[in-house]
Amino acid sequence: MTKTDPKDWTFKQASMYFLEDCETRNREPVKLSTLEAYRGHIKHIHETLGGRKVASFTVADMKEFVQILVDKKLKPKTIQTIVTTLKAIIAFPRDKHLNRLFKMDFDAKVIDMPRVKSREQKAPIISKEQLEAAIASKDETALLLIFLASTGLRVSEGRGTKIGEASDAVSSWHPDQPLVRVRTQQGKNGDDASLKSDAAWRDVELPLEVHEYLKQHANMGNSRLFPQSESQYRKVITKRGVPGFHSLRRFYRTSLFDVPAGIMRHWMGHEDGSDISNRYDKLASDPRVRREWRDKINKGFELPA
Repeated sequence: MTKTDPKDWTFKQASMYFLEDCETRNREPVKLSTLEAYRGHIKHIHETLGGRKVASFTVADMKEFVQILVDKKLKPKTIQTIVTTLKAIIAFPRDKHLNRLFKMDFDAKVIDMPRVKSREQKAPIISKEQLEAAIASKDETALLLIFLASTGLRVSEGRGTKIGEASDAVSSWHPDQPLVRVRTQQGKNGDDASLKSDAAWRDVELPLEVHEYLKQHANMGNSRLFPQSESQYRKVITKRGVPGFHSLRRFYRTSLFDVPAGIMRHWMGHEDGSDISNRYDKLASDPRVRREWRDKINKGFELPA
């Protein structure tokens, strides 16, 4: 079956072409992390619907699919994201005029979607005491925790940071400058990958004492600050009671409560949002202003003696 005959696509074919389009399209190609998430969702879709034709799929079939996911004991939020991906795959096939071929309304009540309760969604933040206990060993994993908690970088961004001269081709930190230039993230295969969004391309000022600590304890013989795999670091932090790498990013965000919103968004790598006033906030574009605020911030934890 070729892409020129989408009316006869199975879900396996439609999902393959959907992923290909997400990865190769010129306008806003999907990031690597999102593609990996899609592939995870599509595994569930293939198990149940892989050989079925998209054209024959009904609302009743969607309700049955949702129940299959429920029977797998998946969390409501996970079911919601899988169903959202399935809807995108159903909407993807188009005729030669690029008109959508299959249009269906999947009302959440009709298909009996489990309700996602916001209070049950886990968004853990590490405490000062947990963090200081986890970094007491002063090893490489401790250094990674310190780095993430004092910059707010995502773990893939942190692991993508190389030691050496500044370059727009790679993320970097240089011992002569208390600054992390975020340009790439670490891909699943250990290679440099594109950032999550345009806003993630940024310079993050390091607290001076953290910069000095890096100079003392980082292995300058490595090309990267943190050369091990994410899974290896994760094994260690789990043993130390750290509730995930993203808890460090949330910890960092709490230290910025007095910082102007524009600078906070810049350091976090967040988009400006829809508020037009945000577009006129240019404080974050001035490195001198960012350094002034960097020096005012209490990073919220003590480095090991």
